[in-house]
Order: sequence, then structure tokens, then C-alpha cells
Amino acid sequence: MINVSVYQGRLVANPERRMSTNNKVFVIFTLAVPRVDGKTADFFDCIAWDKDAEKIHKYVFQGDGLTVKGRTETKDYVDKSGVKRRGHTLIVEHWEFGPKKKSSMENVTPSAYNLQHRKV
Repeated sequence: MINVSVYQGRLVANPERRMSTNNKVFVIFTLAVPRVDGKTADFFDCIAWDKDAEKIHKYVFQGDGLTVKGRTETKDYVDKSGVKRRGHTLIVEHWEFGPKKKSSMENVTPSAYNLQHRKV
């Protein structure tokens, strides 16, 4: 089985740097990925670890474009109201800077070939 996802979008907020219980650095961020219609977007929670986390935290900010490749993990949890929920997180394995800010997200195409052959 293959579990690989590639997304290209913009950060909705600055990445949040954290430390795990075993002192590993990670960042969490949400990527807004435009749909084909160019008017709506999907939002993906992402997490990057170690050196990737440090670089993303240092060089990528709210509104910046980012292309990420990784695997999706699913976790079940119970929210504050006691309702069972399911969340999905992309575990970033490779990434690269995305397109610079522009007025429209139309015609944004992932660079999947470059992403597979180059790690920032």
C-alpha cells in the first residue's frame, strides 16, 4: 500500500514550534490548498520534525507558499463535548518553498517532479 500526499498552498498562520516529550523539535501548521475553481480551499494540518521543522520555522511565514510531500496519519479523539471525531495530519517528509505571494491562487500547479528529486 502507498500512503503519499503532495500539497501546494499557503500557510494560514506562522508555524508553531514545539518540543516533544522526548525533546524532539517539531512544527505544526495549516496549509490552505486552493481547489480547482480557484474560489475555495481545503485546509490541511501538517507537522514537520527535526531539521525540517527548524527550517520551516525560520524561513516560512503566514501567507507564504509551500509545497509538502508526506504521509497522512489519522487519529480518533473525543472533543470537549464528548463527541467522537477523526483528524488527519500530513507528516511532512519533503518540502520546498512554494510560489511567491500573488493576488490570486489560480493556476497554481504542484511541482511534484522537483519535490521527489530534491529535499530542501
